[in-house]
Amino acid sequence: MSLTKDQLFYGDIQVRNDAQGFISLNDMWVAAGCPKGKRDPRLWKDESGQEFIEHIAKSLNARLADIYKTTRGKFGGTWAHWQIALAYAKYLSPEFHAWANQVIKDRIEEDRSPELSITRSRDRAIENWRKKGKDNEYIAARIKGIDARNDFTGTLKNHNVSGAGYGICTNNIYQPILGGSAGDIKKQKGLPQKSNLRDNMSSVELGGVMFAEILAADKIKREGRQGTNSCAAACLGAGMNIKSVIDKHEDALGKPQEALTTTNTTIGERINTLRDRLR
Repeated sequence: MSLTKDQLFYGDIQVRNDAQGFISLNDMWVAAGCPKGKRDPRLWKDESGQEFIEHIAKSLNARLADIYKTTRGKFGGTWAHWQIALAYAKYLSPEFHAWANQVIKDRIEEDRSPELSITRSRDRAIENWRKKGKDNEYIAARIKGIDARNDFTGTLKNHNVSGAGYGICTNNIYQPILGGSAGDIKKQKGLPQKSNLRDNMSSVELGGVMFAEILAADKIKREGRQGTNSCAAACLGAGMNIKSVIDKHEDALGKPQEALTTTNTTIGERINTLRDRLR
């Protein structure tokens, strides 16, 4: 079993795991509160962990480098196979060990049942959004938008868009709806450049982007468009169409009450006329 690459959180602190399924022992050390009397990952290995690490390597018929590694740099540290991570969690504290056991149990079940993985992943995302104060309307729009986004990016890939082309196509949708590229909007909102812009959109903005991506994907497929330039043009058109709808919605909300009453009366008269004709 290898851990799927997914965000793991102990409280508000993320415990990273990489594409190989290795878990960051440094993150575990920090998440557990750097408990007094306990060693950081490097010292733990040297003092008591080495024997267990060697045992796991032998039982898996693997090299030490295949189950335990250290990396340098800003995002470096000590990374290890999930069994080693569990041993380190047990060493740190009973509470942290119990959390780690549950995380590993969940991932084993999810490896056996991919559908369960999708359900739990969404449940975790919903819980995190609620912690950030998002309401049900926002959460529903966000989840629907994820499905639309996956189909959109899959369509781009199938129609020979790659690399920076994904960003170009996405920004062509953002430009008319949001008023700028992803980078521009993040600056306007004072967001870090690495933040997820969609976590900071309104429900209307999320819905607009979602429908624009659906329309763009449909146009690209039906017209057999190929390459970044052609697909980006379809994205810009879809974004402009949705922006027009949003503008009409905003205009209607801004009309004086008298105008709305007149409009409603006119509609009512038309309905009555139709009824009379059907009698």
